[in-house]
Amino acid sequence: MSEWKPTPLGQLGRWRTGKTPKTAEPANWGEDVEFVTPGDLSLGGELGSVARKISNLGVSGSVLFSPPSVLLCCIGTIGKVNWSPSPVSANQQINGLEVNQEVADARFVSLLLASPGVQEKLWADSSGTTVAIINKSKIERIVVSVPPIDEQKRIVAKLDEAQRQIDQLTSNLDLQIGAVGDLGWAAVNEQINRGQLTDASLRPSDLDISSTADPAVTAWPMIPLGRLCEILDSKRKPISKPDRVLGEIPYFGASGVLDYVDSYIFEEKLVLLGEDGAKWNRGDRSAFIIEGKSWVNNHVHVLRPNRDLILDEWLTLYLVAINMSEFITGVTVPKLNQARMREIRIPLPSLDEQTRIVAKLDDVHQALAVFQSTLDDRRSLALSFRERTLAAAFAGDL
Repeated sequence: MSEWKPTPLGQLGRWRTGKTPKTAEPANWGEDVEFVTPGDLSLGGELGSVARKISNLGVSGSVLFSPPSVLLCCIGTIGKVNWSPSPVSANQQINGLEVNQEVADARFVSLLLASPGVQEKLWADSSGTTVAIINKSKIERIVVSVPPIDEQKRIVAKLDEAQRQIDQLTSNLDLQIGAVGDLGWAAVNEQINRGQLTDASLRPSDLDISSTADPAVTAWPMIPLGRLCEILDSKRKPISKPDRVLGEIPYFGASGVLDYVDSYIFEEKLVLLGEDGAKWNRGDRSAFIIEGKSWVNNHVHVLRPNRDLILDEWLTLYLVAINMSEFITGVTVPKLNQARMREIRIPLPSLDEQTRIVAKLDDVHQALAVFQSTLDDRRSLALSFRERTLAAAFAGDL
């Protein structure tokens, strides 16, 4: 650290404050120059894609930062920072540093400004009660430790290599995590397909669930959901948020528990299936089981399975395992209406077979959950390595 010198940020180049061109002038907006706002910034590293661009005419009413520049949010979400290798413009919430390349590397400066120590200084020097603000003059006076330019470049190269390894590791872990999920659904499909769900299983005689199955026929009958469940939609009732009285009873919608209230409609085990505001692709939690006291709003169907024929767990398992998009109506507001829901055909093995499959899949999913948790932990460890590497860099230990 002997070569690292205390340096005011103002000595690393020229700081300027961004400016928004007149929004009422359409000619100011186009595709010529990227226009950066706080929402486009992250915490260190190169600037990514931006939401808006301005025209060359619009640049005359804004501020153009010459590359390489470092862009720092100074109002609201103070401290978000990236560097840009190309000319960019920015709004007044951003202060930009046009880096003096003889004394500083823009990539290093962006990482330095994103470091915990500098972030603390930025917030400590900010003002404002409702919205935090730090002006350009205060930023320029903040003192940071800066090594010689060659050392900055060496540190950036080291960090780039570390980031490349982290990206590769996390990418591999993400693939493994995805494979774990696919393995779980493969297990579901394997069990469901044991019933040989072919067109032969759709013949009219199979729809008579009271008939005795021919032992020679291995296909499971496919029964419309409406014949396997009592639909309790007429009992559900929404409660607007201002009218809810806080309690301990879960208040359910299409995505699960939305709130807790002081009263209930149901007090039993039921299956809920999203009507609107849900997702119905394979693997989406469009259906789920509830038990005990509950209140259900009008955005989710309420099903009471005929348990002499079908298990709640088997029904839920199958509904989550399939893509229900063919039953969805509406474009603006997608919806699984009750009539279409009743038509969904459910494979119906014997109760003993349903019980066996559900138990087997529970064991598979528990084992996969343990494995996925391990992968998640490894991914978190890989990401934390970046923070440790940054800390070592700015301590002069890299």
